[in-house]
Amino acid sequence: MESGASINWDALLWPEVEVELAVVLAHDLPPRPTPYEMGDLQRAVAHVTGAFELLGSRFADRTAVSRTESLADLLSSAGVVKGQGAAHFDSLEFAQVAMSLMFDATVVGTATGGPSTAEVLGTLTWLANHACGRVGGLRAGQVVITGARIHPINLPPHGAQLIANLAGLGSVEANIVGSASSPGG
Repeated sequence: MESGASINWDALLWPEVEVELAVVLAHDLPPRPTPYEMGDLQRAVAHVTGAFELLGSRFADRTAVSRTESLADLLSSAGVVKGQGAAHFDSLEFAQVAMSLMFDATVVGTATGGPSTAEVLGTLTWLANHACGRVGGLRAGQVVITGARIHPINLPPHGAQLIANLAGLGSVEANIVGSASSPGG
């Protein structure tokens, strides 16, 4: 989904949101005889942007289940909302991106830090090589989220406007439409 999307709270189970950095691929990375290296991935990234990962789990406490159950639950991933802003991969140090998350103009989370650009690039390289053997590679335009920077925060059942501001990357926004069963929702 693109920034500004409306999301129905009732469509998610035990809904939470994380703020992440995401990379958008510029071109395909198909299977090839030699493994991809970090330089290949650096050239393959079109840009970096902010993103929300929406979490929704079949389990009331998603952290209390086995790894196998978590995988079967798609690691609680219910969707991604991609931000509006963009920066070139080479101009950004991931570990230094300051960010904040607001629900209806109230700051509910902040973060700076996390895996560095080099660490993310290493993981992307692994992913590209893994995808070659599993799903025929990665494709231009795919969005790859890189892990929570602002860790999971419960979404309010009455709904809210979510805005994450990311230094050097602009913002990402979503409107959570409240639960039909909640007062005022």
